[in-house]
Amino acid sequence: MGEGPATNLATVATASQASDDAPPRSDVIPGPTIRARYEVISVEQAPVPDGGNGTDWCRYVLSCGNSRITGLHRGTLDEVTAFAAGCAEDFNLRSATGRGKASVAYSKKKSL
Repeated sequence: MGEGPATNLATVATASQASDDAPPRSDVIPGPTIRARYEVISVEQAPVPDGGNGTDWCRYVLSCGNSRITGLHRGTLDEVTAFAAGCAEDFNLRSATGRGKASVAYSKKKSL
């Protein structure tokens, strides 16, 4: 029986074979999707809102591309800045994973 030469169909890329046109790719770890991120644009003292208590209110603005979120929070400039940064991170987490920090799992009610 005559067998032909063995053919190896699998090719392993080495650094010298890698294309300079495309970044390296990993089939194991997915690359992050590039998304706009919310960030704190400004925090400033604001007048007390109707029905609000105290005198230490600040207005904060978060931005993500063309979207802007404006909010009021009670506290010092440093406290409200930290609060706004936490809100921005929560929005970014929700955007990246589709869920918030405290997501709720809903289950479909089974009928009898």
